Amino acid sequence: MRGWAWRVVLAVVFCAWPAAGTQAQQKPPAKPAETRAVWKVARGAAEPKALAYRPEMLKSVPKEYLTEYAACCLFSGVTVRVDDTGASEDVYHTLVRLNNAAAVEEQGECRILFQPEFQTLILNEARVHTARGETIDIRPEHIHLRDMNTDYQVYSTAREAIISFPGLTVGDVLEMQWTVKGRDPEFAPQWVAHHVFNETDAESVSQGDSSDYPIYQAAMSVTIPNGRTLRHAAFGRPLIANISETATTRTYAWSTTELLPPPLEDPEVTRENFQVGVACSTFDSWDAVAQWEIALRKGRTDCTPEIRALVQKLTKGLPTLTEQVRALCRFVRSDMRYLSRGHGEYGNRPHPPGEVLANRFGDCKDKTQLLAVMLRELNVPVEYVVLLAEGSGQMLAEVPSPIADHIFLRVTVDGKSHWVDPTGIWCGWNQLREDCQGRPALIFNEQGGRFELLPELKPEDCRIVCEAELTVDTDTKARMKVRQTFHGLAAADLRIRWLGKPARNRRDRFLKEFENYYEPVQLTDLLIDERQLADPDLPIDVRFTLDLGELFHEDTKEAEWVGRMATVQLWQRLLAYRPAADRRAGLDMPVPFEMRDTLRIKLPPTHQFGLLPLSQHLDAKWGHFDFDVLNAQDPHIAVLVWSVRLTDRHILEADLPEYRKFDEAAGSMVSHLVHIYRTDDEEDVERLQAYLQDRPEDPRAWLTLVDLLASLERQDEAEATLKKALVKHAGDRPLQELRLIFASSLTQETEIYRDLVRRWPEEGKFTMLYGLHLIEREQFADAEKVLMAGLEKFDGVWALAGCIYMAELRVRQKRFADGYALLEKAITLDEAVEEQPSFQEVRGKLLEGEQKWAAAARHYGASLELHPREPGLLTGSIRTAIQQKNRADALRHLWTLISVSADDPPALARSAKFSQELERWEDAELLAQHALELDSAQPDALAVLDAVKKRRQPPVQPAAKPAAASRLK
Repeated sequence: MRGWAWRVVLAVVFCAWPAAGTQAQQKPPAKPAETRAVWKVARGAAEPKALAYRPEMLKSVPKEYLTEYAACCLFSGVTVRVDDTGASEDVYHTLVRLNNAAAVEEQGECRILFQPEFQTLILNEARVHTARGETIDIRPEHIHLRDMNTDYQVYSTAREAIISFPGLTVGDVLEMQWTVKGRDPEFAPQWVAHHVFNETDAESVSQGDSSDYPIYQAAMSVTIPNGRTLRHAAFGRPLIANISETATTRTYAWSTTELLPPPLEDPEVTRENFQVGVACSTFDSWDAVAQWEIALRKGRTDCTPEIRALVQKLTKGLPTLTEQVRALCRFVRSDMRYLSRGHGEYGNRPHPPGEVLANRFGDCKDKTQLLAVMLRELNVPVEYVVLLAEGSGQMLAEVPSPIADHIFLRVTVDGKSHWVDPTGIWCGWNQLREDCQGRPALIFNEQGGRFELLPELKPEDCRIVCEAELTVDTDTKARMKVRQTFHGLAAADLRIRWLGKPARNRRDRFLKEFENYYEPVQLTDLLIDERQLADPDLPIDVRFTLDLGELFHEDTKEAEWVGRMATVQLWQRLLAYRPAADRRAGLDMPVPFEMRDTLRIKLPPTHQFGLLPLSQHLDAKWGHFDFDVLNAQDPHIAVLVWSVRLTDRHILEADLPEYRKFDEAAGSMVSHLVHIYRTDDEEDVERLQAYLQDRPEDPRAWLTLVDLLASLERQDEAEATLKKALVKHAGDRPLQELRLIFASSLTQETEIYRDLVRRWPEEGKFTMLYGLHLIEREQFADAEKVLMAGLEKFDGVWALAGCIYMAELRVRQKRFADGYALLEKAITLDEAVEEQPSFQEVRGKLLEGEQKWAAAARHYGASLELHPREPGLLTGSIRTAIQQKNRADALRHLWTLISVSADDPPALARSAKFSQELERWEDAELLAQHALELDSAQPDALAVLDAVKKRRQPPVQPAAKPAAASRLK
């Protein structure tokens, strides 16, 4: 920051700036000796008040001011009297009501800030109007003085008068009136002020001006001699100046009511947008302000021998003027520590450049002046730029005033202008920080000055380019290699967060950016060029690898895997600032930016892409957002590209509804689901074979190749491939289990199950499926032995499965009571088991076994409401409907069973059997033929076709009987 007194001007809401000359500190009013010894500040008689406190005035204050806020400022006013020399006397008056206990704590002390070098503080009144109707005046022991603390590299010479109010309770009203007199010797006979009615910063000077509280009434008046001109303008809301005159003076008065504090619900708001106040100045023009600035620099523009020698040293060997200017700027930025020494003689005037160089420290005005002197040594034209940074208020074109808090240079090199801020250590040498761009400013040199609006920040000044490759393994685990390049202010932001931080801190902060989207996620490496990080003129490349684990989650119903892909940078720079539905303030994004994030997804030959997201394009008044899915020739590669350009970072309150729609649409484009499935493409056979040549150690690839060959009815190749795989991966369970599909007989299938149980006795799946297999083979004794052993050994999901399979066995054995008992045991293990289709199917079979056809029908009907396309439940419903001669329900369920069993040979065979029972012979024949096309060993289908064939054969005619006469013979 500039280190001038203007921060104090803003802090105190209003301040006077008298004429230059010998410092003439005002004498406090004479007091008795004993009073001067007790009171730590001067006392004065009460000044006339614009508003006297009366308890009944609370009735006119809006109710929410007294109930929704901790405190309410009933009145805040300042009366200023300026004399012929520009010296001023400022009288402040405040009334603050304490609405709750929090206000008692927060407002129990009042701080009055003043500059003892040229200001005198006089306390006129300080009292408490209690809720009981009493008035308590403060006593000398309630006042303390202290020096201001050093804060943010600023050494302030200001002092604070701290008033501690005694005996406060909720409902009390604090009243204060004080006077500040004085002048600043650095000023010519001018006077300026920037009065903000409804906000101060942390260095509050009065009760009631806290930006957390509403202000019911506020007023300001300025009285100046008739011979002087006062330029003034209101900001925040229209305020009319009431002007009155006497024979010698002219008074300007402003007032307003019902000022709410700036919203504090989030930091994404420029507080100056909510400031209401008045700017005043006796300067005639901006050129006059420039001449005042130039006068401050007299005696501080000479290039000392030390500075000249340094310029020659720093520019030696650099071939171009641009490189020489950059070298000088980088030196002043990085080798000159920032330090402001506060108000007083050096409040506005820079220190001599030779002194700054010798000390190796200075604030913005000191470093700017030193750099200007060094650049002039190279004959480079420079102009000074003075402004209020964003958040500190705005310069107003109609009020020429030197109120500012920052200064830098406009440098012309080879006919091109550059904005050069010698305090911007994080940005490029000719790039401004974001809070200075687009701001109104005074630009001046020795010839004069002008008021000008600086260029707005452009999106390309904050640019991020991301290139990532996501590689998916055959087990659907993913790894992402990323390269991010940060340009301009994006790189500056990274330097602020990373420069000088240990590697572990960088990794932790970096990893947190991805944890919201990818879980689990591990950062395996993080590479950053320290040279780029340390050089503000270079973009920063960051390379890292993320292990994303099982990014794709299996959807068993759809036989696919689904993964979410996201652009993390966009979330951080756009959607992290999503406005709440009840937001009542506009929104200010940090900076305009542009970003391009390219994600290349590479699948192994075991998988292909299923459903990919659709490209989307979004245009709004704040910029545009594109999401594109690029088609690749390789079916195993997809490219997702996010492109964003935010051109306007200011969202007005009136535009919030439209912006929410933009934000919601942008939110839907940040992340997308990508579907993949195990390949069924014949062309991938060769890809898989080639892949396995290089990676024979990958069992998942072998498994996929065997499955693919089998689905393509290349059974011999599939079986031969499985044998090769088992040679290399004899201990792989999925591969061993795959032997079941190649079993040539039930006996061989039984042997495979027995072998799987022997190899993995701890695997409940194999034990229980082996028992179910034995049930299907009607080897009930063996099945019971296997299942009972499994029930004693396993718990959890396989214990539940064992109970259901044992109940199925009891159905076959017609031991229905035992079957019910087993289902009840399953319920005790997990109540949710009742919702499983297999559980419901077995319960229905038990009812059928007891020939409770109506109860079975009701049970199947209720179960189908939960699982309307479950083949086992549909089959049971058809059986019970046929038993009840309910042909309509039987046919309805049969059509559903056929639709869900298009690729299931046993289910198709059962459907053919049901069609035969319902005497739908043509349907029965077609279904049986289709079942046999898929699997030639379907006994039910063969039986149906045999029945159809017999039905079509003509009946055998019996031999003719002999005539009666013949029989007689």
